[in-house]
Amino acid sequence: MLIRTRDSEATIREVLTGLLNQRLPPRRVVIVDNQSRDATLAIVHELVPEAVVVEYPAGEPFNYSKALNLGMAEVDCEFCLIVSSHVILKRFDVTQKSLSFLRESPKYGAVVYGSVKDRDLSFNAPSPSITDAASEANNRGQMIRTSCWVEEPFCETIPTCEDQLWSRAIKARAWAVAVLPEVISYENPYKNTAKRVQEAYVMGRWIDTWGDTGRASLCSVRVLLIKGARFRLREGLAEIQVLFSRLLGKAGVERNYGSSSYRKRLG
Repeated sequence: MLIRTRDSEATIREVLTGLLNQRLPPRRVVIVDNQSRDATLAIVHELVPEAVVVEYPAGEPFNYSKALNLGMAEVDCEFCLIVSSHVILKRFDVTQKSLSFLRESPKYGAVVYGSVKDRDLSFNAPSPSITDAASEANNRGQMIRTSCWVEEPFCETIPTCEDQLWSRAIKARAWAVAVLPEVISYENPYKNTAKRVQEAYVMGRWIDTWGDTGRASLCSVRVLLIKGARFRLREGLAEIQVLFSRLLGKAGVERNYGSSSYRKRLG
């Protein structure tokens, strides 16, 4: 299994405990750590002494895809469980059910995990059935077929949304994605308006790739910004506003970046 970490001491113990208590616990744990300065790695080594730790290159801007690709290069088995360092498995049979499904369903490249509605549900309750519903891959929690990654590594030219782009790529190669609903709790302290703006920005910049999804993101980003998001991206706020203005026009969406009231609300 593969986990990306950065200063994750608040959640990593519960994350690993949920994994180790699975009916089918992971055979090997690979951690890709992005220069953690807290007790993250100490907790990892306490709970999983044999864990393989890959250090993300110091001084490089963090890229989700690169972190995943570095970790996947250490994977030596047919299937790999990928979870974020703030995603907790809330059922005891998640890995067992995912593995059985993928072994019995060779056309599927991944089983993606859905969030629970009740965070206090009993860990001993069995998970729901895996469905054939249309779904997108999601690296916050999923089990993938390693051969899919070999054919299609995660794209390192985009800073985020790499799982959605990967999902499209493997589907183009005739792989399907299934979903196991209501099995994880998403405890990301960084999931905020700024992160949503960054994701919308990525989809907007690659609008030809994202199609309708990109257009929807462009429509929503104005609302997110008006709500008071304060974020920092390498391109800078002014350039992003210009970029979105141009892309909104390309998408056929009304542009109102020029209004004085809008500029005032953006600050």
